[in-house]
Amino acid sequence: MPALRPLLMTVKVFLSQHGLNSAATGGSSSYVLAYMIIHFMQADPCGRPQSWIDDPIGSESLGYLLLDFMEHYGSKFPYETHYLHSRLGSSCRKRIYYGYRRTATANFAWNASQPKKPI
Repeated sequence: MPALRPLLMTVKVFLSQHGLNSAATGGSSSYVLAYMIIHFMQADPCGRPQSWIDDPIGSESLGYLLLDFMEHYGSKFPYETHYLHSRLGSSCRKRIYYGYRRTATANFAWNASQPKKPI
């Protein structure tokens, strides 16, 4: 995923400028950001061409990917009903997966809209 590194670095700079670049202070860790970006590119919620992800610099699409990423996790992702699950590699409905093993999975859930508040 050639778009991963430049997109990750851009998001990290943005979060750093807003004081949200450290998990210790309630922000996002590099692992969480990388996972969110990987999920975003795999799920392709905006339906962008694959060439944008394969060659973001050559196709001049990095800015569009950044805006799509911010829009997706900033306003479109249904935090109330879904969360990203690292072991399944997708987003899951909270009530369905929590019905299976609530205590074991509660520690893995993270809400990007309120990073200081666990789910």
